[in-house]
Amino acid sequence: MPDDNAHSAKHALFSIALVNYKTLHMTRLCLGLLRDYAIYHQVPVWVVDNGSADESIHYLRTLDWINLVERIPTLEKPDISRMVKPLI
Repeated sequence: MPDDNAHSAKHALFSIALVNYKTLHMTRLCLGLLRDYAIYHQVPVWVVDNGSADESIHYLRTLDWINLVERIPTLEKPDISRMVKPLI
């Protein structure tokens, strides 16, 4: 009978996601703490950068063990009327 608690390290049951916006020190610290665990257990790490225009985005681009999503900021303001249902 198979053990329901056993799983292969190659098939991670979860991913780790971090959000960054101009927080180099905090992001570097967090990723440093996660790195060995994530690599050993093959847990995908996703980092979403929300348009940082500082050193944090340059640092993230040097890490080959993370999945980096770079969001490009737009100059338009969102149309809030399309995002909420009418109150009437």
